[in-house]
Amino acid sequence: DAIAATSLGLGVVQERLGKYDEALDRYQVALSIFERDKNLLRVASVHRSIGTLYKSQKDYPRAMHFYQQSLSVRKDIGDKIGVASTLVSVAKLYLILGMCSTEIPS
Repeated sequence: DAIAATSLGLGVVQERLGKYDEALDRYQVALSIFERDKNLLRVASVHRSIGTLYKSQKDYPRAMHFYQQSLSVRKDIGDKIGVASTLVSVAKLYLILGMCSTEIPS
């Protein structure tokens, strides 16, 4: 859906400008449309973007929640590359939290 893709793109721009509330609003619009359309690959992508936004704000529990949401969807649809990239995001968050020796969930 063009509206969802545009909203996602605007969310990325807003996030890079440090306008986190506006970015989150755009991500939520995109997420709602992708969920409605059952576009699970894009749903997972938006979840990861929201996780990254929260990580930027140092809201690590919310970041992890959205990374886990992305990971779950990506596993369900068999998106192995997406699983790997999302696990990298999770690992980076573990590094920030000083949890380097913690086992990454499979």
